[in-house]
Amino acid sequence: GKLFTICYSTTDGKEQWRADAKAKTIEPFHPIHGSPAASTPVSDGKRVVSYFGSCGLICHDLEGKEQWRFELPSAVTNNEFGSGTSPILVDGLVLLARDLSKDSAVYAVELANGSQKWKTDRKATTSYSTPVVWVDGDKKVLVVPGPTSLMGYDAQSGKEVWSLDKMSAVACTTPVVYKDTLVYSAWAPVSYTHLTLP
Repeated sequence: GKLFTICYSTTDGKEQWRADAKAKTIEPFHPIHGSPAASTPVSDGKRVVSYFGSCGLICHDLEGKEQWRFELPSAVTNNEFGSGTSPILVDGLVLLARDLSKDSAVYAVELANGSQKWKTDRKATTSYSTPVVWVDGDKKVLVVPGPTSLMGYDAQSGKEVWSLDKMSAVACTTPVVYKDTLVYSAWAPVSYTHLTLP
């Protein structure tokens, strides 16, 4: 009934600290395939940011002291599989793609103080992928998979810059970047079509 961010020593594996997320409710999740603590924390070496679908983003210093929290309502996903996305960092921003049964959005939160810089609503329904930042020319693009789509947003403004449709019916995988190439391995193809790149 509780959610924690837990820090362990890489030297001997001993627990250094644990911080209660103080979630008021626990998001619904599939008991076999899901977990209310499925997301991976992210750190800039000075702070650690955790995301819980039950309550939002929480930032701690390296001693476990809470610095700020960006509260979000408890996530509701299709078939109650639970949230699967993780936050990422770019240029002092915590970026979170939160695709739910409704009210999906991408958030940019200031790492320094937890204030919202921008929010872009999405029409996408439940997805479980973690986005990636791709340097495309002189612009940093947040690449967000979704059901039947792959979309790019300007990382500083949240403005949509491109989209590809006719993609996977379910988005569970995370894109990767190799040099100047973006790679996205999709699965569960849409039954009526497929994507052919020029």
